[in-house]
Amino acid sequence: MPQQPPPDRPPENWRELLDSLPADDAPTPRRRERRRDRRDRGASLVHGITARTAAARREPVTPLGLLLVVLLLLAVGLVARHVLSPDPSADHDAAHPTAPSSAPPAPAPPPAPAPPARQAPEDVAEAWARAYWTRDPVPDRDHTAAVRRAAPWATTALTRNLRQHQDPAWGRLVSRGGISAVTHVRVSPAGSDLPPDVPDMRVWRTVATVTDVDAYARYTETHTVQAEIIQTAAGWRVSRLLGL
Repeated sequence: MPQQPPPDRPPENWRELLDSLPADDAPTPRRRERRRDRRDRGASLVHGITARTAAARREPVTPLGLLLVVLLLLAVGLVARHVLSPDPSADHDAAHPTAPSSAPPAPAPPPAPAPPARQAPEDVAEAWARAYWTRDPVPDRDHTAAVRRAAPWATTALTRNLRQHQDPAWGRLVSRGGISAVTHVRVSPAGSDLPPDVPDMRVWRTVATVTDVDAYARYTETHTVQAEIIQTAAGWRVSRLLGL
């Protein structure tokens, strides 16, 4: 029979040292108590949930509770309809957009003045030149405004012809951003290369118009035309223009 080493003898190798240590998984009294507490708490929680679920299933729905549920659903439906429905005023604004008001409308050109009943041919030619060569592109908008202002001293055929054709002087004035004002008009007999005057019927006159142009750079222009002036039922009127 092998002899047992005395208890106080130190172990001779590591195997004996491990065998002498207590097992790690051996439950201690404190560990066993914690495990028992966890089991008790879990069982109590499961029991409480089961009891409440069973009580809720057994309890019937009261009329008051059902009424509250119906009222709540109606309130939710009304709120959703109010929030999600389109705004009629927005549809009306989209169907009838308002015009932008950022820029004011251009002022209307002034009305054409009425000429006196009777004027001399020279007076008619000067009045026509002053009305025709006084120009402001902003209110006029195009060259026909000047034609309309000069129409009382011109025949209907000449006015119609001037409206239908562009005026190079108007294009230059607009490109330079200028405003033309008449400072002087000189009317003199036409040269010998034009038909001679027929008293009380037709005359030719040279009309030289000096204008002061206020543009990016201020300058002066002189417009010279040969004007035929004829006698009509309303008096003398400019009927033809050469050199315009």
